[in-house]
Amino acid sequence: ADTSVTGISLPMQAMDIGVSGDPLEPGLTFAHSASDFDVVAGGSDIFGARDAFHFTFEPRSGDFDVQAQVTRLDYRHNSSKAGLMARENLTPASRNVMAVVYPATGANKFDLHYRPTEGGSTYDPPELPNGAPGVPMPNLWMRLKRQGEFFTAYRSFDGLSWTQIAQVRQSYPETVYVGLATTSHNNNPGQTTLASYRNYRVTATALPTAALSVVDGWASEFGSDTGAFKVML
Repeated sequence: ADTSVTGISLPMQAMDIGVSGDPLEPGLTFAHSASDFDVVAGGSDIFGARDAFHFTFEPRSGDFDVQAQVTRLDYRHNSSKAGLMARENLTPASRNVMAVVYPATGANKFDLHYRPTEGGSTYDPPELPNGAPGVPMPNLWMRLKRQGEFFTAYRSFDGLSWTQIAQVRQSYPETVYVGLATTSHNNNPGQTTLASYRNYRVTATALPTAALSVVDGWASEFGSDTGAFKVML
């Protein structure tokens, strides 16, 4: 039988991040196009004091706005994870901010995680201690935006209207590593997860102020979603 597949050269870098034996199973990023990826990942988790996962990334300097549709995340644990990450370096204990989604058949939620100090604990924002429930794959889009020291995570069900998940303020270097972060949260043999990312794109500039409508100190992008992100006055 013909089991060959056709792909393109990976437009970004990809690697496993962790320690010896974690991830136990090697990860893989397969590029269907410059914006469509399937990621196989093992690893025990992205949380706590250090991470074990597969990272598909590129260095980005300054402000950015990155988004992707997550059409699939195979269940290997309630807390298998896929999403968009900004990372200070490529060590397991690095500071990072991640817009994350959990399996629809698992924890079934969106969230934002961040590690404010290298090798320190990872946190949920105080305003979102339990995440935002409801993961309608394949109609699920994630977004992570950096504006100065502010990192904001969003979710969408159509890629057009965006709702803020949470925002954190973190001082990071000018250049960070940005991309797709995936972990099975199950480091046993044969327990890799598969995450499918589509329509990945990243821009280097923030949305213009003219594109925002302000209501009672909150903003809605393109008028589509009241509360899309908090205006800092």
